[in-house]
Amino acid sequence: MRLTMLGFAIDPLAPDDDDLAILRALAERCPDAQHAPRCAADLAGRWIMIADDGTDLILFHDPCGMRQVYHSTWDSTETWCASQPGRVAGAIQAVVAPVRREFLRSDYYRGNHESWFPSPTTPWPEVRHLTPNHSLDLRTRTVQRYWPHSPLRHLEPEEGAHLSAQLLRESLRAASQRFKLAVPLTAGMDSRTITAATRGIEDVWHYTLSWPGLDRDSADLTTPRRVLRRLRRKHHLIDCPTSMTAPFHEICKASSTLPSYTTGAMAEGLIPFFPEGHVQVPGHCSEIIRDSFNVTDRPRADAETLADLMGMRGNPFAIDHFDIWLDQVRPVAERTGYREWDLFFMEQEYGVRAAQNQSRWDLVHEAFTPFNQRGILSAMMGVEPRYRQAPDHAANRRIIEILWPDAVRDAFNAPEKSLGERSIELCLKMRQHGVRGTISKGMERLQAQVAQRSNG
Repeated sequence: MRLTMLGFAIDPLAPDDDDLAILRALAERCPDAQHAPRCAADLAGRWIMIADDGTDLILFHDPCGMRQVYHSTWDSTETWCASQPGRVAGAIQAVVAPVRREFLRSDYYRGNHESWFPSPTTPWPEVRHLTPNHSLDLRTRTVQRYWPHSPLRHLEPEEGAHLSAQLLRESLRAASQRFKLAVPLTAGMDSRTITAATRGIEDVWHYTLSWPGLDRDSADLTTPRRVLRRLRRKHHLIDCPTSMTAPFHEICKASSTLPSYTTGAMAEGLIPFFPEGHVQVPGHCSEIIRDSFNVTDRPRADAETLADLMGMRGNPFAIDHFDIWLDQVRPVAERTGYREWDLFFMEQEYGVRAAQNQSRWDLVHEAFTPFNQRGILSAMMGVEPRYRQAPDHAANRRIIEILWPDAVRDAFNAPEKSLGERSIELCLKMRQHGVRGTISKGMERLQAQVAQRSNG
């Protein structure tokens, strides 16, 4: 069997292996192309693989889809794939559908600096996003779910935390043998966990971005400094501009189908400071297992609630497609014991929003997401939600204690608002500080409702 990989893979169970060794081992233990996605279950990294056994030609990607894949669905002898949907749309001359144009004009999409389309949709009906946990047959253009395929193993919090800590530690050690690490740090739990996992690794570049709306007393700026002083690591604070220069704006538009003005300004501000030869190590995907939405009291998901949590309240396009996703995933969840909520955050929110946002930073750096590994995700999904939820996030906090006890002493930010609500507030703050962009009246009304609920 022939394996082709775009990007890079990390095997925490074989941290000394490079990409070639990983591919050779995968080819040896995998009987055919159809089984390749399951055989690659242990791999972290940011990659796309194509398995060819002479009969089947199967494309799949890393667990949370951080290396994005968009593909054509039109009736043709050719199959087009790209990392941006606009590239595929241009190749097949697709046209934005009216109902999807309305979604682009919605309060949610216009007012959110990290807006996204429910997977597998894009603005073009003939172009689809490859949802995490799914593979694409390049000959027939059929998409098939391959994970989860076996029952979830339920773990005690201590066992789940120890297993996750071990996998994180080995993933970071393996990555540090390939490239130098650049670790962003805020007052949040996710970036602190990654920092703790770098214990024993030399020459880690720690930094914090100061974006418009943060003052020097903000926890996201003061806490990283205290944490790194305690860990005896150097801290780099980088001020971000309020806007992009015109040339960089054009580059962003050319490289991303749906660019973010906010992310672009941050990215351009980082360019002069980001050290050459380093790879960013963000905490993306850890939100999947931290369960920040506290949905224990709603064991069964519904499309309207999912849209509400994502800031897409009442949007018919989002509700319709979340309903389709639920119809497909519910039998899988019932058969394997995985929660619909956890799979939603993995396959929809972070498998689309985080992957899309990560691709926007490719102009500045490559990224390695240690939580993007099935062993870690499965271990923590197997821990009861009450140990993963606010305000304590006990199991997640325990991971940090195991990795580097000194890293857990300072307080964490623990926002109890949804992603959509937090994004609205960020947009409003940045607009107040001169960042260009529009926020609709509908979004301002929703922001007022958020503030009223918080005060109440």
